[in-house]
Amino acid sequence: MGTIHVLDRLLSDMIAAGEVVERPSSVVKELFENAKDAGAGRITVEIEDGGKKRISVTDDGVGMDREDAVLSVVRYATSKLKTKEDLFSIATMGFRGEALASISAVSKVTMITRKEDSLSGTKLVCEGGEVVSVEDIGCPVGTKITVENLFYNTPARLKFLKKDATEGAYIEEIAARLILANPHLSIKFIKDGRQVYYSKGDNDIRSAVYAVYGSQLSEQLITVDAEKNGIRIFGCVGSPNLARPTRKFEHFSVNGRVCKSRIMIQALEYAYFQKMAQGKYPFCVLDIQVDYSLCDVNVHPQKAEVKFSDEQGIYDTLYSAVKEALEKKLFVKETKTVPIATSKAVQYQEEPKSYQQSSFLHTKPQEVKETKKTIEIKEVKSFVSATPKKEEPIFNQLNDFTFMRESKSDDTPVAIKREPIVNEIVVPQKEQTKETISTIKEEPTVIENTVEIISEEGKTIEETVEAILEEKQEFQENFRVIGQVFSSYILIEKGEELLLLDQHAAHERLNYEKIHRQMVEREVHSQLLMVPKIIEFAPTDYRLLLEHLELLQNVGIMADDFSDNSIVVREIPCEVKEKNIEKLLYEILEEIKKSGKVLPENFNLRLLFLVACKMSVKANTQLSMYQMEELTKEAFSLNGKTTCPHGRPLFISFSKTTIETKFER
Repeated sequence: MGTIHVLDRLLSDMIAAGEVVERPSSVVKELFENAKDAGAGRITVEIEDGGKKRISVTDDGVGMDREDAVLSVVRYATSKLKTKEDLFSIATMGFRGEALASISAVSKVTMITRKEDSLSGTKLVCEGGEVVSVEDIGCPVGTKITVENLFYNTPARLKFLKKDATEGAYIEEIAARLILANPHLSIKFIKDGRQVYYSKGDNDIRSAVYAVYGSQLSEQLITVDAEKNGIRIFGCVGSPNLARPTRKFEHFSVNGRVCKSRIMIQALEYAYFQKMAQGKYPFCVLDIQVDYSLCDVNVHPQKAEVKFSDEQGIYDTLYSAVKEALEKKLFVKETKTVPIATSKAVQYQEEPKSYQQSSFLHTKPQEVKETKKTIEIKEVKSFVSATPKKEEPIFNQLNDFTFMRESKSDDTPVAIKREPIVNEIVVPQKEQTKETISTIKEEPTVIENTVEIISEEGKTIEETVEAILEEKQEFQENFRVIGQVFSSYILIEKGEELLLLDQHAAHERLNYEKIHRQMVEREVHSQLLMVPKIIEFAPTDYRLLLEHLELLQNVGIMADDFSDNSIVVREIPCEVKEKNIEKLLYEILEEIKKSGKVLPENFNLRLLFLVACKMSVKANTQLSMYQMEELTKEAFSLNGKTTCPHGRPLFISFSKTTIETKFER
């Protein structure tokens, strides 16, 4: 006698139930989708004891007559498919014809339903997959399905359910996602007799978000509505300051069906690239509307996942839609957050200095010689005090960001005063100019203890000094640096706001922009080490690093194999200290490991983050007033870029009104 035999109907139904009905939340989702397919406008979901004791879903849809009610609990019976071609264009939420049959196989199901043209309704009771009774009953149009004692006949499955509170939380999460995916439906969710959610069904996505998360979050949403190549992305996303620690707040749906997809997640999170800190995830409620034939919802027993025939098209459309919405909104927000006091500020922000000419960043001597001419001043005492003074610590790597350059004729350079040095400049009279200032020379002779003023070609000393004073006055009108807090944050007064600037985040953003531009122009500046640095790694790290030496070259690190699990570093990025290079290489290794075998397209940018961080001034570093003013000026020139490369904010603002309110004025 053979050992293979056909399973009986009850056992096969229970196995099918194991695929479809994983826990009480699965029942809620299946019944809700049936109600939606029935054309309901109002749906009420009620649960008791985490859904273990009772789940009830009531709708005002088209309802069923007696014959359809009986067939609805039969496996593979459905009204949503007729031919095999219908499988490739699923326009409904459910179609398998096994949801009710699977649910009734592991619980007691009571259905009350009536069609609009029927005088009476039908009550059907089913237990363990068997129809117990069918009778007429008076009831409103629509359907009410009650599921009781879930998994009563499968104790093994019941044993693995979690506590009532946990299972109730799962159902609550499903209810929230269904509300967000169906803003056109009025949905009420009642848990243990208490109303948790209620959406009005006014087809407003913000109203649905308000029903789930309240007013505070719904007021910080950015609308997304874009269409490309027959794919429409509609919904809203949260501003970067709504970042969450998990992906729990990423809500996706496809043609109104709650689901998830790796492609959608990647496109969304890449659109927020550099706009929020690492390890944080955006808030979103997005519906992808696409032709039914271009997506397959039959890849998961619970229809929780979806597969697209054109994944690249979905990715591109979603990414561009979210990115454009964010950039448009954030640009407006930046204008509000840092108000412009004068029209001159508008001119400066619209036409900022290039980073190559920035007074805060390094400028190569040879570049200065090519673009500038030098004016030699013989009588220094009438312009700048040459008496050296003790000064606060300055950036070791940023000691040349001044309007004036100190001569290197002796070991003691002219000291920089705490106030900007332009305050010491006195515009000379025309008579004095002839006596004290020589003519412009292409290559002037360097005179001891002189200060060279960089002047544009053809300008006199008076015009140069006046331009410097005018530029300083312009920025003083826009903001005033008050001082430094905790040796980490710069306190700034600007218009009607008090701003806190994170000195490390701001400097990191400036450095990133500079080296990113250099990478694009293939001119990354490196410094040759006098003594090459030999670093030993673990064998696996050593081999991994050898495979990616070209990546290191892209960011200015020139390294070669030195054998015995060691590499030799000969060049490192300018302004990165030699003592930091080993730590930088280990961080690069970690990024490579996290990315897997195939590195993402933006991997070079991630490496730039690490390099820029190592180049930047750290927290707990004292700055002079002049350094703070220069850093603040450069930070304001970053139009629209309000975060560091890792996504942390540069500025925190406090309005005058907020401060006065705190003091009860």
